[in-house]
Amino acid sequence: MIIEENFLTSKELETVQEDIINNQYFPWYRAQHSSSEDYPFYCHTLIKREEFIKEHESEINSSWYNFFSPILDRFIEKHKVYKGDYQIMRCAINDTLSFSDKGCDIHVDYEEEHLVFMIYLTDSSGDTIFYTKQWKEGEKPYFTNKLKNSKGYPKFKVKQKITPKKGKMICYNGVNYHSHDWKQPNERRVVCVFGLKGEQNK
Repeated sequence: MIIEENFLTSKELETVQEDIINNQYFPWYRAQHSSSEDYPFYCHTLIKREEFIKEHESEINSSWYNFFSPILDRFIEKHKVYKGDYQIMRCAINDTLSFSDKGCDIHVDYEEEHLVFMIYLTDSSGDTIFYTKQWKEGEKPYFTNKLKNSKGYPKFKVKQKITPKKGKMICYNGVNYHSHDWKQPNERRVVCVFGLKGEQNK
């Protein structure tokens, strides 16, 4: 786990605040499925998931990729994360909603080795929660909350919690099961998320 407080520059924060968070014309799209269909959210996709890219279609879905990509590169270079090139599996800005239960389903984003890079774009409640259990081949990628009290639901031990703070950037092992608590209804919890794979420096 790599955690960088205040990683974004003051100029980058100003751009995010003015052109994304407080911009009534910024295009958000409702996504019905997150870890399950129980928790829809609003999303602005920068890089499409590979399985959704049609033939002869660009993976880049938004010009905002040109803003966030140098931030990702700067973080990776500073921490010497990869030995060489890496592949971006997806990238999106997510604006989460609030629900009556405590938090989202425990899950992993991909059923393979990968890293997740997350930039918090607002201050809010809704901690990101990491568990000691890691996904292994053959295991389920998510465990829905509605099955929490059923037979066979694993016991998850909390390893670490990260509170959203504007400008904070983190990197974590994507095979670690994780979730996040729901924010308060009067808040906005907006994050930019990259999923990457490549040969890592140890």
